[in-house]
Amino acid sequence: MADIKGSCLCGAVKFQIEGEIKALTYCHCSLCRKAHGSAFGAYIVTGKDSFVVLEGVESLRGYRSSSHVSRTFCGDCGSNIQFIRDGRDDIGVAAGVLDDDPGVKPSRQIYCDSKAPWHPLQEEIPHFAQRS
Repeated sequence: MADIKGSCLCGAVKFQIEGEIKALTYCHCSLCRKAHGSAFGAYIVTGKDSFVVLEGVESLRGYRSSSHVSRTFCGDCGSNIQFIRDGRDDIGVAAGVLDDDPGVKPSRQIYCDSKAPWHPLQEEIPHFAQRS
């Protein structure tokens, strides 16, 4: 598998994913909606060790959005970068900041019980009330 590159809006943070892409997930929880400013957050799921910052580590900032989740973003332009759940070997990388095609399609929608009321689910993608 080829490395998948990504970057933030201003280009200060550049990274690549050097390992397996395990899934592409849409999360409809209210925290992801607020973090992305959208109807849902789209995340590539990969191993923590697969994510390599190429440039701009000094621009990365973190935010503890709940007792068990940290999110990273570019401190210059605000682009969401990572979703990191405590105690897990996998992370979510915001799909919108990928520069390359990850080669996967969305496989599930989670936290659909708290989706934006104005946005319909994509019925062809399996959906779950909570995390699956």
